Amino acid sequence: MGNKIRTTILLAVMTALIIWIGQLFGGQQGMIIALLIAAGMNFFSYWFSDKIVLKSPCRYWRLLPP
Repeated sequence: MGNKIRTTILLAVMTALIIWIGQLFGGQQGMIIALLIAAGMNFFSYWFSDKIVLKSPCRYWRLLPP
């Protein structure tokens, strides 16, 4: 499976989970608020993904051959 498909599925599952938690806490209004929060998180992740990856202190990137 391609990386784009996996990323899309991951974001969709995370969004559904956030909306479900919002429904548990606040009913329909909680779902709407959770949807707005999830949309904001997805936008932030998409827009700033390059900066997030470059600033991550992951040691994996140092182990890759040049």
